[in-house]
Amino acid sequence: MFHTYRRLCTRLGAAMLCQFFLINVLMSGVVLVLSLFADSMDPRTYNLIDQLVYAALYLAGFMLPVLFFRLLSRGETAPPPDMTPALTWRAIPFVFAVIGANLPCAYLNSLFMQLLSSMGISNILDFVEMPIVYPEDFVLLHMTLALVPAFCEEFLFRGLICRRLMPYGKTVAIVGSAVLFGLMHGNLGQLFYTTMAGVLLAWCYVETRSIWPGVIAHMLNNLLGFISESWYQRLPEPQAALYDTFLSMAVMFVGMLCFVWLLCARRTDEPVIGLGHHRPLDEGPVIALPMRDCVRGFFNPAMIVYVVLSLGGILLYLLLGI
Repeated sequence: MFHTYRRLCTRLGAAMLCQFFLINVLMSGVVLVLSLFADSMDPRTYNLIDQLVYAALYLAGFMLPVLFFRLLSRGETAPPPDMTPALTWRAIPFVFAVIGANLPCAYLNSLFMQLLSSMGISNILDFVEMPIVYPEDFVLLHMTLALVPAFCEEFLFRGLICRRLMPYGKTVAIVGSAVLFGLMHGNLGQLFYTTMAGVLLAWCYVETRSIWPGVIAHMLNNLLGFISESWYQRLPEPQAALYDTFLSMAVMFVGMLCFVWLLCARRTDEPVIGLGHHRPLDEGPVIALPMRDCVRGFFNPAMIVYVVLSLGGILLYLLLGI
């Protein structure tokens, strides 16, 4: 069983290497080439083309690795499909629980960045201000910053990685997919935050057996950040801070209530909004491997290369400002 698990993780590592190449090499190259035509085009037309090309390349950068993994897995039996065809109202508390529990992680991450900044490490997060200039910018930025990342990232990390690791237990599935999700973002300023977000989104997937609650939670979480930044661009700072604090506290309060309620319902085995009695997280046959073998199999040569490249990219970003 260990060799089967190791082969699976090797293919996942190869898929992540494919994703790394597509996002960091191919996508960056195409965007750079496109920027060479910026001066010769109408600014509004260029902005529209730039956003649409970025969205298409980002989508391809996550969907093609899934196809690559499937090509590598030809002839092997895959787990049965477990994505529900549509999002129902039953998943609402999970969506709010993920967002509400994720906001404290964001504040902790902010404190972490301030600590690094006090140590002289200031180049930790590449934030590019994207102001709304044209009427269509709100829709375009929502698509590129919230909708497309939410769908394609959930499809890869929860729909593929977490799902494929589920037969080896919830801990392997949740932690493994979350670590890769954190590394994928490629900068120190997001490493802690995105890893914790990956844990919450994987928990949501494991509980609901569907990627769609995670897609909605992921999209709304990104949208909250976009709205917050829009306030700071358009309003006086004290007013923007007040709005931002009020919205964050309201979402956090509702989300934490849902999170605590879901945990209590699991402990008491009570039905959760029509879902019936909770199924065990490891429902179905679980291939029990010692934790040592789980870690050893997960960090195979392909996965080690991906981790080294990701950490190397973070280090280069800190040292050279790229």
